[in-house]
Amino acid sequence: MKILNKENFEKDFNKKYKVDFNKIPSNYFKFKKLTFLDNETISNKRYSYWLNVFKTLIASPIFILSGIVFIAIFIASMVISNNAVPIPNSALRPGTGAEMPGWYVPLNEKESKLFLFGFGSNGEDYWKECWIGTKNTFIFALVVIAFQLVLGLILGLIWGFFKKSDILFINITNIINLMPSIVFILVAIFLMGKGFWPIVIAITIQSWISFASATRIQTMIIRNREYNIMSKLLATNNFKIMIKNILPKIAPIVISVGSFAIPDAISMDASLSYLNYGFVDGINTTTLGFILQSVLSSTKWLTTPSLIIFPSLIIIIISFSFFLFSYKFANALNPRYQK
Repeated sequence: MKILNKENFEKDFNKKYKVDFNKIPSNYFKFKKLTFLDNETISNKRYSYWLNVFKTLIASPIFILSGIVFIAIFIASMVISNNAVPIPNSALRPGTGAEMPGWYVPLNEKESKLFLFGFGSNGEDYWKECWIGTKNTFIFALVVIAFQLVLGLILGLIWGFFKKSDILFINITNIINLMPSIVFILVAIFLMGKGFWPIVIAITIQSWISFASATRIQTMIIRNREYNIMSKLLATNNFKIMIKNILPKIAPIVISVGSFAIPDAISMDASLSYLNYGFVDGINTTTLGFILQSVLSSTKWLTTPSLIIFPSLIIIIISFSFFLFSYKFANALNPRYQK
């Protein structure tokens, strides 16, 4: 290793630039006196994790587009369903049976109107019925996802970080998983009664385990990394280590697991509706799962394909946009993919 002193520096400078260093006017240089604190200060910009997450997200066209589609469908379902009548109300429905999209003269009216989705199985306006179902499905799915995510993250972090809690959580999850999901939910409904919240609570009691298991595994991998051991030696409390050191590392994986939660919620809603234990009656209100279950329980969709096409198309768009939204959000949370 070459030691660079003043004499060596001048020789290297003269050789490299073909200029005598001592003949350069002193006013060409700007001298600054360094203090002890200057040597201990990092000149780089302060790193902000969430600011980098935000920059990564706004730079992703897929995230923005999928988010716009997802939010647009949610807002449309809220607006359109508020102006819709209960379905299928026999006094207000425009037809007598299922019809494809087109212009029809509603019952007790003289002028024809355009029905974008046609008529439902009982002659109801299928456009309004699908949007009412979309609103209730959205609310149901988002509430279930929120409960799963929050409960799974909190319990998963505790489960993975504290070794002594392992036996307790393993016993709890084994007891819950002994019973099949649909049977467990039906038992919960028998105990708490039919309704929105009993079903949400019953689904959450079982579904948090998948989130917590994913969180636990990743927490166990990261908890003994060098920076976490150093944080413990510096007397950093466990809560700060979990929130600041571990959570940003495991959040992408947990959110990736949750990207399939909406299709799962719709599937569970359809299964409960088929067993007549759903939280809607199909008369005053409905869901996309109930609509699909009702359509598939008869053969009307064979002659009127619109009965199955439109609710299925809405479910596909919601699920796919939510998947892309979650996928890009998970990538943005990963420091390796940040801008």
